[in-house]
Amino acid sequence: MMSCASSDAARAKAKSIRGDAREALIDRLRQLDASLIDALRRRCDHSTLERLSAEADEELKPFRARMPAEAYQQSHQACVDRTAARASRPADDRIRVATSPRIRSPVHEEP
Repeated sequence: MMSCASSDAARAKAKSIRGDAREALIDRLRQLDASLIDALRRRCDHSTLERLSAEADEELKPFRARMPAEAYQQSHQACVDRTAARASRPADDRIRVATSPRIRSPVHEEP
């Protein structure tokens, strides 16, 4: 696991990465994100996944009629993943992330 100091150093260095190195970093971050989401899904029992799916259906309900099936499926899965990830964080972490001035999120997260 990366320490806070090494994480901050990596973040500072990442700001200057360009070209192929930047693409490689982005690909690696996508792989790590997918691995974390897969691990999170495996931790969820069937009833939890059903509840998360129902919440995603409700959140996407206003848009469903206008969305092609493939776009809906992708959005639904992303919604389930986001909700599961948010629910898996400790409450104090959700509050810290939601109030951090350094983190900008297009989606408002309730603590």
